[in-house]
Amino acid sequence: MNEANYDLEAHVAKPAMALRPGPYAPVPAASVLALGAVGAVPPSLGVVEGGEIPYKPEMLAKKKENQENWPTRDPEIKCYLPGVPRATYIPQPFQIFQNAKQIFFAYQFAGAVRDIFLKDPGAAPVDSWMGQSVGHWEGETLVIDVGSIAPAIFIAMCCTLSSVILVRVRM
Repeated sequence: MNEANYDLEAHVAKPAMALRPGPYAPVPAASVLALGAVGAVPPSLGVVEGGEIPYKPEMLAKKKENQENWPTRDPEIKCYLPGVPRATYIPQPFQIFQNAKQIFFAYQFAGAVRDIFLKDPGAAPVDSWMGQSVGHWEGETLVIDVGSIAPAIFIAMCCTLSSVILVRVRM
């Protein structure tokens, strides 16, 4: 388990995702006080090889904007499905099942599930929170192309996504 749900990059602990200026240091914003400790951000070493994502300036600005507006923008606050790859980073357990044709992830959070097809079934009929995943093995690494993702998906509370992503999972 990890704390990449809050940010894929390494980060320090914070009293809340939404902060406001305090007399000596930032304090939790009024909009998150009711969350108590649930709204706090634990520290993390991150999950990014090399330590830092080389964001384009406009995506770094989007990340900061999303973090500043976390209480109103984050799908998890509304109990929506977390999306891909964020479902894997939420600090809750999940199970993986595999047969010759597909790999199935069963997540505890919001009953989310994810099929990873090992043979492309063709275009998805609609975009969805978890997208459509097609994977293949490169040695011990599962390489997953995820498309048909709903535009409002957050990736670890940092960015919204409306295109295709590539996920590599070492087994």
